[in-house]
Amino acid sequence: MSGRIWPEAITKGICMSIELQCITVLAVGLVLELSGMTIVLLHDPYIGVKDRRIILLNTVIVITDVLLVYGMEGYETVIPRSLRLSGDILTYCLRPVPIVLFLLLLKGTVYAWIPVGINAAVYMSAFFSGIAFTITPDGSFFRGPLGYTVHIVSTLLLLACLRRVLLTYGRKKGTARLLPVFLVLSVGLAMFFDSGPLRHNAIAFLPAVEVNAWTFGYIWLYLQNEKEHEEDLLARQRIRIMVSQMQPHFIYNSLNAIRGHLDEPEEAEVMLEHFAGFLRGNIDLLESTECIPARREFDTVQNYLYLEKDRFGEKLSVITDLSDMDFLLPAFTVQTLAENAITHGIRANKGGYGTLRLTSYATENAHVIEVEDNGAGFDPFAWEEQDKAPLAPGYSDPQRLHIGLKNLRERLLYMCRGTLAIESSPGKGTRVRVEIPKGDVC
Repeated sequence: MSGRIWPEAITKGICMSIELQCITVLAVGLVLELSGMTIVLLHDPYIGVKDRRIILLNTVIVITDVLLVYGMEGYETVIPRSLRLSGDILTYCLRPVPIVLFLLLLKGTVYAWIPVGINAAVYMSAFFSGIAFTITPDGSFFRGPLGYTVHIVSTLLLLACLRRVLLTYGRKKGTARLLPVFLVLSVGLAMFFDSGPLRHNAIAFLPAVEVNAWTFGYIWLYLQNEKEHEEDLLARQRIRIMVSQMQPHFIYNSLNAIRGHLDEPEEAEVMLEHFAGFLRGNIDLLESTECIPARREFDTVQNYLYLEKDRFGEKLSVITDLSDMDFLLPAFTVQTLAENAITHGIRANKGGYGTLRLTSYATENAHVIEVEDNGAGFDPFAWEEQDKAPLAPGYSDPQRLHIGLKNLRERLLYMCRGTLAIESSPGKGTRVRVEIPKGDVC
C-alpha cells in the first residue's frame, strides 16, 4: 500500500463520516475527563505519594490506549501495516496494566506483574509470527491460537481485584465495597462485548469503560482516604480526652482519698471499686471507634462523680436524673462535660462550692443530655470568637475548656449528627445541652 494514502486520509478527515466524528468526540471527551482528574489528583491532600504515582502512571497508560484504539478506528485499511501492527501490539501489551495498578492501590501483590509480562511476550511475537494475531497486507485482522491471551490474563487479574476488595472491605459496614466490585464487573463486561458477537466494527467498549472506571475508582479512593483521615483525627482526640480525664493529679488524689478510708475497710472497698470502674471505663472507651451505649458512658461518669464527691465533700453536690439511657453516643461525651463543669465551673467559684446537675431525657425527635452547674460561668460569645483564633503555645486552663468543647462538638456532628449548645454567663453558671437525633445515626 502506498505510503501516501495515510497522509491523504488525514487531510480528508473533514469529510469523515458521522460515525467517525462521534468516535472522535468520544476520544476527546475521555482524554479531557482524565486530564481533569489529574488536576484534582495533584491537589489531593489525602493521597499518599506512592498512590499518586500509580494513578498518574495509569492515567498516561489509559490515555495512550484511548488514542491508539479510537485514533485508528475507521482507518484500518489505509494505515500502513507496520504502523498498525505496532499500535495493536502496544494496545494489547498495555491492556492489563491498569488492572494491575488498581490491584496495587488495593495493596495487592507485585507478583501480578508476572502475567502482564507473559501477555506482553505473547503479543510482541506478532512482529515475527502469527501465534497471537496477524494483519494481512490488505489490512484484515486475524486472531491466532494465543489471540485471547489478553482476555485470559485480564480476567484472572480482575478476579484477583475482586478477591482483594472482598477481603479488605467485605466485613465493613456500608457500601465501601460495592463501588470497586461494580467497577471490576463493568470492565469484565466490556471485555466480553469487545471480544464476543456483540463487538461493533467501529466501537471498542473497553477504553471508554476503563476511563470511567478509573475516574470513579479515584473518587472512591479519595472518599476512603478522607474517611481514614477523619477516623485518625477522632482517634487522636480520644487519646487526648482520655489523657485529660486521667491526669496524674486526679489519680493521685483518688488514691490519696482511698488511703484516707483505710480505717474504714468497707468505705475503702467501695472507693476502690469506683476507682477501678472509672479506669476500666476509660480504657474500654478509648478502644471504641464508633458510638457506644449511653448506659456505659453514664456508668463511667457516675464512678468519676463519686470519687470527686468524696474528695470535695460538702463543697460539691451532685444531682442526677437519667431517664433516657437507651441510645448511642460518642465516647467521652458526658465525661468531658462533667469534668469541665467541676474543674472550670464549680472549682472556680469562691470557696469551691457548687452543684452539678446531670440529666438525660427523650423528646419526640432526639435524645437530650444536659450538664448544668452553678459555677463561675463564662461568656460563650467570647469563646466562639476565641475559638476561631489560633492558640498560643502553652495555652491556659480556660483554653483547655474551649478545646475540649470544640473537639466534642466536632465528634458529635461527625459521628451521630448531634449538636452541642452552651448557655452560660459569668458568675451565674453554665448549662450544656447535647441533642442526638433519634434513629440509626451512629
